[in-house]
Amino acid sequence: MHEIASFGHWLKLRRVALQLSQAELASRVGCAAITIRKIEADERRPSAQIAELLAQHLELTPDERAAFLAAAQAVISPLRLAAPFQPAAAMLTRGSLPTPPTALVGRAAEIAAVCILLRRNELRVLTLTGPGGVGKTRLALEAGREVQSAFDDGAWFVPLAPIAEPALLLSAIAQTLGTQELPGQTLQQTVQSALRDRQILLVLDNFEQIHAAVLQLAELLAALPTLKLLVTSRIPLRITAEHQFPVPPLTLPNPQAEPGAGEPPASAAVALFAARAQAVKPDFAIPPA
Repeated sequence: MHEIASFGHWLKLRRVALQLSQAELASRVGCAAITIRKIEADERRPSAQIAELLAQHLELTPDERAAFLAAAQAVISPLRLAAPFQPAAAMLTRGSLPTPPTALVGRAAEIAAVCILLRRNELRVLTLTGPGGVGKTRLALEAGREVQSAFDDGAWFVPLAPIAEPALLLSAIAQTLGTQELPGQTLQQTVQSALRDRQILLVLDNFEQIHAAVLQLAELLAALPTLKLLVTSRIPLRITAEHQFPVPPLTLPNPQAEPGAGEPPASAAVALFAARAQAVKPDFAIPPA
């Protein structure tokens, strides 16, 4: 159960419980999405008219409606509002992150560091860089799952390995989002319309395939202030908003370390090897050093 901190906090919880983005609620109410954003951030109070319209679209009972309107105008404390109903956990998250078939081994520190960066409001683009096979995609997926609940519209995975033409970037994003090009619009305009005012994390995997498409990314970021990108690439994007995170190889056993009596050598790489071997042969064990 959520503790209600303010009227804006209650409004956000109710909106998320109804699976509405700020843009969707604003469209129903007939105001700008930034108005909803400011109300939820407690930067402004809703007018009496907007409060009435919000009450109509938040599926309130008569008692809830009366308390909501009073709290909106600061007549009563928002603490007197009942906590918004909670939908099933499966309905809370939107997105398309695939589930890897095996557990991630030896990346706890990197996952924590990437999650901290992704939760920074000012960060727009985080690029995980490193050679092929170092584990960039797995790290991106794990971190994306950790932070996706912080994005009202979820985290979406865009695989770029199958394409080689930079011009196909927007098509890949549109396909992931289930968006089709609209008549009278360019594909760029269609994608921007689909993402506008949405709090979303796009995970772009293997961007080195289409590195020349960085200009399209820069245009999307300029047009969509609520969009955040998590990118995996062998080379940096080198755009203004980028923050680079080099992914190191898994640690190897220290040849100078004294092994414990009867224990196998300790390292993340050895642990990963053992986990993969045990998936094929459950009784596999690393021999003592």
